[in-house]
Parts: sequence; C-alpha cells; structure tokens
Amino acid sequence: MTTLANCSYEYDTAVTLGDALIDVDFAMNIVYGIYACTPFKWEYAVNLLLVVVWLVVARWMYDGYMRIRGKAHGFTTLANELTKKDNPALAIDFASFLLSICLITRGSADGLQPAIDNARYFGGFVLYQAVGCVTLLVARVLNDALMLRKVGSVEAMIKESSVAVACVQAGATLATAIIFSASASGLEPNFAEGVGATMIYWAIGQVFLVIYGNLVDVVTALPMVSALSTELVPTGGASSSGGGPDGGDEPGTSTAGAEASTNRRKGATSILKEAAAGNVAAGLSIFFDLVHAGIVIAAPIYVGYSVLAWLVYVLTTLLVVSPVMHLYLDHIIMRGASYTTNILHHKNWGAAVLMGAQKVLLAFVLMYSYRENCSPSTLYAECIIKEPDEMLAALAIVSLPNVFTWQVLFNMLLLLLLIGFAKFVYFLRLAFKDGVGNAAENMRQYSLDETLADPNNNAVSISLAAYTFATGLAAVGIVTCPDENPGLHAGFILLWTAIGSALLFVAFVINDYILLIKISNTDMLIANNLAVATFEAGSFLACGAILRTTLTGGGYSIGDGLALTCIYWLLSQALLLVFAYVYRFLTFFDDWEALRTGNVASGVSGGITLVALAVVMSYPIMYYSSIIIFLPITLVGILALMIVRQLVDKFLMPGDSLDHEIVNDKNWGAALIEGAVALGIAFISNNYVPPPGAPFVSEDIDYFDVCD
Repeated sequence: MTTLANCSYEYDTAVTLGDALIDVDFAMNIVYGIYACTPFKWEYAVNLLLVVVWLVVARWMYDGYMRIRGKAHGFTTLANELTKKDNPALAIDFASFLLSICLITRGSADGLQPAIDNARYFGGFVLYQAVGCVTLLVARVLNDALMLRKVGSVEAMIKESSVAVACVQAGATLATAIIFSASASGLEPNFAEGVGATMIYWAIGQVFLVIYGNLVDVVTALPMVSALSTELVPTGGASSSGGGPDGGDEPGTSTAGAEASTNRRKGATSILKEAAAGNVAAGLSIFFDLVHAGIVIAAPIYVGYSVLAWLVYVLTTLLVVSPVMHLYLDHIIMRGASYTTNILHHKNWGAAVLMGAQKVLLAFVLMYSYRENCSPSTLYAECIIKEPDEMLAALAIVSLPNVFTWQVLFNMLLLLLLIGFAKFVYFLRLAFKDGVGNAAENMRQYSLDETLADPNNNAVSISLAAYTFATGLAAVGIVTCPDENPGLHAGFILLWTAIGSALLFVAFVINDYILLIKISNTDMLIANNLAVATFEAGSFLACGAILRTTLTGGGYSIGDGLALTCIYWLLSQALLLVFAYVYRFLTFFDDWEALRTGNVASGVSGGITLVALAVVMSYPIMYYSSIIIFLPITLVGILALMIVRQLVDKFLMPGDSLDHEIVNDKNWGAALIEGAVALGIAFISNNYVPPPGAPFVSEDIDYFDVCD
C-alpha cells in the first residue's frame, strides 16, 4: 500500500502560459515522481489486461446467451454467424454488448484507489464486472418483455438478419449500461453499500427507461401519426433501399424482412412495429431515442442521491425539452419532409441518424449544464444541500435540480442556433465544391433540404449529423463551467462557440485536402458513398471530442485560453493525422481505394478508430496543461489501441483476419465490433489519468475542479 500523497497543483497566479505548457517541475516531481499520482502504474497495466480477458469472457457469455435463446431459431455459434454468415444484425448487437461492458467498467472503476488500496481496486473490478454483466443480461430479458415485445428481437436478428431490430436492441442495451455505469460510479464506504446503491439506482433508472420506450411507441401509434403513414403509398423514387452499406438495399434487410414490412404495413402502425417490419430508419430512430433517454436518466445520479430531484429533471427533460427539440429538428432542420414521412414511410435512415444524433447531443448539453441539487428554499440563492450519510435517507432528501436558470436556457438556445448554423456552413461547403466561380449557380440549383429528405442519399445526412454533433461537443465544453452572471455567460459561450466552430471548419479543409488527399469528399458524399461518409464522420467527431476538452475549464485570460485551445487543437490534429497514416500502414489493404470504391467496412473501422484516439487524447488535456504530461499519456494510449486491434482480431473475431473481413468480405459488422472495443477501451483508459489533487491520494485535498 502506498502512502497518501498530495498530487495537487501548487497554484501560482503569476505563472505564464509558456510555463504552464511545459511545467517541468510539476510533471517530474509530482506526476512522474510520486507513484500515487502517476498514470503509469503497474496496477493500470494489469487492469487493462483484465479488461481484455473479461471481454473475451463476455464474448463467450454472449455466445451462450444466444445459444439458449436462439437455438430454436437456427443460431449455431457466434463465430459462424459473424464471419461465415456475415450476419450484420448480430454484429450490431454483439458490438453494443461489448461497448456496454466497457461502459460498466468505466463507471465501476471511478473512485477506486490503485496504489492506495489494491485489494479493493482489483476486488471491485471483479465484483462489478460480474454484477454488471449479469445485470446487463437480465435487463435484456426485461427490455424484451416489457419494452420491445413487439419486436421479437432474437428471432428477427437470427432468422431475418434484421438490422432494424438489432438497432433497437443495441439502443436498449447501451441505455441500460449508461444507467448502470452512472449508478456504479463513486466510492462508497464498503462493497455492500456500493453494490446496494448501484442496484437501487439502476432499478429506478431502468423503470424510467422502460416507461419512456413505451411512451415513444404510444406517441407514434396515435391515430393522426398512423394516418399519415398509412395514407402514403411507396413509390419508386422513395423506396426503402437508400443505399445500404452492402451497396444495395438497406443494411441487413433481407427478403424476408422486406416481405414482413409489406405485410405488416396494413392498418395502424407505430415506431416499434415499423422496426419489427424491417424499417431500419425506425430502428435507428429508437436506438438514438433510447441512448438519449439513458444519458438523461443517468445525469442526476452523478449529481446527488435525491429521487425527487431525479424525477423532476427526467420528467422535465423527456416530456418538455426533448419534444421541443424534436419539433425544431422536424420543422427547421428537416424541412424537406416530416418525421413521419422520412422515418415511417420513406424509411430514410440517414434522416434518422441526423435527427437522433442531435437528441443525444441535447442530452449531453443538459448533462453538463446540470451541476448541483439545491434545497427548494435556496434554489435561486446560495445553493445549499446536505446529503445524509444513510442511503435511504439520501434517496428521500427534498431537493431540486439547479437547472432552471438563465444560464441553462442560454445553453439550450445556443444549441438550437448551433445546429442551424452547422447546417448552413455545410450547405456552403456543397455550394463551393466546384470553386468560387460556380458557387452562385450551385446555390440556386442544389437543395440541401431535398438531399436530406432523399432516402437514396444517406451519406450527406451521416456527414452532416457528425458535423453538427461535433459543433455541439464544442458547446458542451463551454457550458460545463458557467459564469454566475447570465449576461457574461451568454457572451462567453457565444465567443468560445464561434472559436470552436472556426476550428471545426478547418477540419473540413483537413478532411478534403490532407486526410483523404486522393479522394474528393464532397463529390463522394453527393454520390452517396457511405464509406467516405462514415470515415469523415469519425474525423469530425474526433475533432469535436478534442475541442470539448480544450474549451472546458477556467483560470486563464481570454488570450491565454485562446492560445492554449489553439495549441492543443493543432497538436491533437497533427497526432490524428499521423495516426491515420500509421493506421493505413498497419492495415494490409489500400484504405484510400477501399473508401473510394465504397467499402463501408473500411470507413467504419477507420472512422471509429479516430474517435477512440481522440477520446484517449482528450482526457489529459482537461486536467493537465503541460505538454510533457500530455504526450506520453497520448502515445501510450495510441499503442494500447494498436494492441487492442490485434487482440480483437485474435480472440473476439475467430475465423478470417479482421483485414480479410474488411477488404474481401466488406463485413462492416466486423469493423463495428472492432470499433466498439477500441472506443470502449478508450473510455476505460480515462480512468488511468488521475485528476490533480484527487482525494483518494490525499484525505485533505479536494477534487480538482476544471472550472477553477
């Protein structure tokens, strides 16, 4: 056991930006000099190895689960389904299961004490992994029975390879994991109380999730919605094809699923019925709705114990704020066709991705705007709340979420403006694709609204969804640290959002002229090249993740803050480019050619890998301004991701090599599994970067607050 140590910054208001960027003394004497303060512990290396081992165990648990539930429907083995049959539905479901395991690991390890109490650190890992995995499997059964009973998930995924149903199941699984991860985070006095609190919060959150899932289905089954969908008759120009990842029909839609879709369309419909009928747009719409709900339900758990505050926040968000966002997206952003026409009739899954991504973004903005609960009498004064020591008393405490403020209202308005602004910038990109001289003519002839409403072009919607999401991530970083003065808060978020948007626009140029130098991104997107769209989406999201952390925090003047933001953005962008070329060297196929010819598996693999790398890089930026600290952590993270790719190839995807699955079989399901594990490992690696002054290394030191 290591002696408690002070890992906090020695604050000096006179320190210059140059000193902060180097900070040799703090890096060498504290971060690298005190074992309890360093991210380079043998405990972390062992933990990462245990995570990989547990993922292999989870793979066999999933295999056994599907054999029990799917034997009657023709399930043989997971390896056969994924690499021989290339079943995309099971690939989506399995990828979501593995990512969920990683999210549970991320939450349950939060607050544990490596190098301080190793017995609890490793014991907690084993205990929470076992509890989390069992809970996840139980939740799948409950979700199927109480929320997804219309879908028939196991049979549809095995017999029909229904991507639509797999998306629904994946959304429910990830939402459950998000809630469990939040419930398991933090440090309780003992294991029994920790597990008890986790299960209580997970159970309440799961009830919220099931109610919300059924409510969404009921709303879409209302007579006025059903009438709109059944009165419309499909035509050749608005077919259900939409250019799927296999280059033909919708991703994973089989003949049986298409026939089921035709037969089940008679009479009243609902979003779940449409997903059961093989409508991928409906399945994706539910996926994003459930993930968005999971984040909303999880947010209050991180803030405090009060069930009343939890209930007020969840009901206000899901019943008021989210519907307003839906109406904005439906009538302002997707003006070419209504939600009902796009999703239920035209099966426009690109539109489902675009709208769904913005709902998830809304959940993140609200989550990071929500920082505290207050007793009702102090809600708009000096916020006061005292958490009782006993768990049941803490659950019953009377408090309200401190989100009904001008600052949070400005955050919501900013998000709406950002989404509209991102769409306008994206339109300018398309208008100027042939140069300045042809821009005016392109503006007159080209309609972005019509393209977004076209079910035969999903590439533009995917790219735009990622761009708007990345723009919103920059806003997430800004709203994390609100100013007490509403007017100043509004001014600061507008200023920094403009800076973030400008940097993201530079990413446009990098995408077109450096990252994919041999490909004209814009032309490929208009031609509905989903491979380029998914890869570009990954680069946008990676840039957004980095911007979020560089724009989070306080303590610097506007000038120093701008310099620090630009320096780390440039450094991170350079590392992304270097890694993209290293990744291209590590794969045994021509990535550019694969993307140019529309190999979606290559786009999915490369795009998610870029996001995973950005997650690894972004966390140390939030806590440490020193490049001497940032670079070693990032380079080790990059190495870990490379190793993980090889381990996934060897142990989670038996059969042909991952490269063979991507380039020869064009198996985007295999690429999705690889990406899910890489992203999950990236999230877990954030636990290996201890914040300065974390109380688990010194009983007298408070948590490091990025806003100070």
